[in-house]
Amino acid sequence: MKIDIPNKLPMLLNEYKEKNHLTNVEMIKQINDLISNPQDRIQLKVDDYGKDIPSSSFNSFIAKRHSTRPKNVFQRNAIIQLLDIPYIKTIFSDGNEVIEHLEKCYDVVIDNLKEIQQKSDLFRQEKNIYTRDMIKEMLIESSSIDWRAVAGFIWHFVNLLKGFEATFSPFNAIYGYLLWEELSKSDLILTLNELFLNQQIEADTKFVSLLLANNEKILDHLIYDIIDYKSDFFITFKYAKISNSSLGNPMLYGQYPVQFIPANLYSDAAHRINNLSYTKNEKRAVLNASFNMLEDLFDILGESLSSTTYMKVFRF
Repeated sequence: MKIDIPNKLPMLLNEYKEKNHLTNVEMIKQINDLISNPQDRIQLKVDDYGKDIPSSSFNSFIAKRHSTRPKNVFQRNAIIQLLDIPYIKTIFSDGNEVIEHLEKCYDVVIDNLKEIQQKSDLFRQEKNIYTRDMIKEMLIESSSIDWRAVAGFIWHFVNLLKGFEATFSPFNAIYGYLLWEELSKSDLILTLNELFLNQQIEADTKFVSLLLANNEKILDHLIYDIIDYKSDFFITFKYAKISNSSLGNPMLYGQYPVQFIPANLYSDAAHRINNLSYTKNEKRAVLNASFNMLEDLFDILGESLSSTTYMKVFRF
């Protein structure tokens, strides 16, 4: 997946070295003292004068540009132990950085869906009726790891979509129901498909033909809605911080999910990511955790939107 995890290690290692007045070799020896197996230790080279010098791999750990992170899990955890910090601090400093990373993950999903749209026949099957469960299974079964990562995102995004539509609909606010015309195109198609497949609506031949024709464009509509609702989703982090503070409107206090407050988001990210310090594929593990966070936030906001009265009044 075309996204890198942030890397705070160069800054942290250089700060530690300067604070303790160490050379690179001295710092490497301190790290190696925390690794029991000699084969896992950071290797030192010997120059032409018989003097120990850092290897190129360690130099990349502390490089300010084009830096890398330790692939060896024992080196990684020894560095964390030496710095005396939780693992997440080597990736994110605060909740705002987590939000920036989640936004990049969101954008990558859009790119992956556009790639599927251009290069795959997954959604070009004739006379097919898609549901979000079916879409999820199709993507999970695809050959691309990146496409499989999109599967859960779409499933949970629909929960967010339903929450926005239920909340900001004048008919739902007044009469307690939604008109078909108020649903986004992707939600409308998926909802009709589920009702049809569960025999909850009567359908004649003309209706089925119309349904099949619209299913051919389901991926186009999903991409459109994911792009269209991005700003609505990410502005919630700002609203949550303001509305739950003394600076916000008292009438709106608590009306935005507390999980979207940056400090709380960071705590959640720490709980998920600190458990991953010994994973071999660090990038994949952190990205999976990031997508899981997005999916949970979709569900939380969708449910909150559906059940909060003040938000309906505030939006109008």
